[in-house]
Amino acid sequence: EITGIDLEATTGRAEEIYGPDIGICQQYEFDLVELAQRTEGAAWWEKPLLGFNIRQKLKGMKKAGCSKPSFTPQIDWDRV
Repeated sequence: EITGIDLEATTGRAEEIYGPDIGICQQYEFDLVELAQRTEGAAWWEKPLLGFNIRQKLKGMKKAGCSKPSFTPQIDWDRV
């Protein structure tokens, strides 16, 4: 938790877009895709921070009992 924000929790943006019926695993997937998109256009010094955020989201996702997203390499899933 950095500056009062739990990086393992979902951001809530998926729920704002798709409504309250969206599942927790879908919320995590939305957050991961959003972070991956931000990584593509990020400066070299931002990429480690975004990578850390992705790792934290994967940790939260795993704790919530979600299955590994298809776009996540198995080695990354095993590390969290």
